[in-house]
Amino acid sequence: MRRPACIGQRRAVHWLAEHDWLGEDVWFAHLVDCDESEVRLLAETGTGMAHCVQANARLGSGVAAADLLHRLGGTVSLGVDGAAANEAADMISALYATFCAHRITKGVGAVDAETCLHWATAGGARVLGFDGVGTLDVGQAADIAIFDLSAPRYLGQHDRVIGPIVAGGAAHIRHSFVAGEPLVVDGTLPFLDMGQLAHDCFEAVETIKARRAAKS
Repeated sequence: MRRPACIGQRRAVHWLAEHDWLGEDVWFAHLVDCDESEVRLLAETGTGMAHCVQANARLGSGVAAADLLHRLGGTVSLGVDGAAANEAADMISALYATFCAHRITKGVGAVDAETCLHWATAGGARVLGFDGVGTLDVGQAADIAIFDLSAPRYLGQHDRVIGPIVAGGAAHIRHSFVAGEPLVVDGTLPFLDMGQLAHDCFEAVETIKARRAAKS
């Protein structure tokens, strides 16, 4: 949801409320221009926010009031942008960017690492209406990521558990499981030929560049 924030004489979220376009089955991306009254309305109606802090930072759009929505009991998820936006779809870097962006603009009490992790996991599941994922609980899908925290960047931290969020950089996933099935095994994707993937991606990019040049 981008500018303009006002439609006629009404703020955008209030206008959406008048058109029955808020609720627990609705979420909006970005929401960088919401004022406090709009954030409160989002919280009251259970309308979700996909917080895309890296895209907003790169475009100079501002930092959404995800922290306020969270404090009001609203639903916040964490979003990433991918190749179409020249970004990496990297949730770890999104966690680090979110942690830093809120604290540098709003103070050290704005968010903590655990809140950012909640947005990326339980918050994301709630926004999308997925009841069986997002947390490590009995009866939930066994979606688990195991990080290698032996790198020097983590050794001086008082709590290495939050290392991937507060330390930045490329966190190394040792193993991961989706619904209990192994996906990453000892740092690799056994089912994927990375060399072939790289070749196909470079080829696709060159094809797009050539098509664009031909239209110029």
